Amino acid sequence: MFFFQELFQSYPLLGMAQMAFTVWMLVDAYRRQSDYYWLWIILLVPFIGPLAYFFAVKVGDFRGLQGFTWLQRRTPLEELRYRADHVPTLTNHLALAERLIERREHEEAVPHLEEARKREPEHGQVLYLLAQCHRELGHPEQALPLLETVLRRDRHFSDYAAWHLLIEARKESGDRAGALASCRDLAKQS
Repeated sequence: MFFFQELFQSYPLLGMAQMAFTVWMLVDAYRRQSDYYWLWIILLVPFIGPLAYFFAVKVGDFRGLQGFTWLQRRTPLEELRYRADHVPTLTNHLALAERLIERREHEEAVPHLEEARKREPEHGQVLYLLAQCHRELGHPEQALPLLETVLRRDRHFSDYAAWHLLIEARKESGDRAGALASCRDLAKQS
């Protein structure tokens, strides 16, 4: 503690940067509704507390830094496969499909998404991911009805991600007029 006080007195800009970083992490923890112990760690453990919160929680928000989430244990792919096979719930099939899509294994993800779709036919995330897989596999026309269903239920799904995918799928399937109409509808929505 004495070391940090001396350091910040010697370099006031560093102290101001640390204060700003601490406030940023506190605001993020509050907005994210993180566990309250994070607020105490950030406040009571100077310098290290905000850094710990950043690498444990906040770093996942940055696409380029997602490899640094070493404090968060991810479920191994083999375990996700085991769960989907032995406890075939919507959640288990969806979790496995999401991991497969992350690994760009879209063809293998489709059966798990179809299985999840049997359990809940209009689940937005399932339909969106299934549409994404069809588009990535070169079948954008199969993605269109899925995306239209998602947008019928939630026009703002995933911060307009379904709109963007619908526009791309229409463009790739040769429906340029439909893609333009979707762009106009998106502009009206946002």
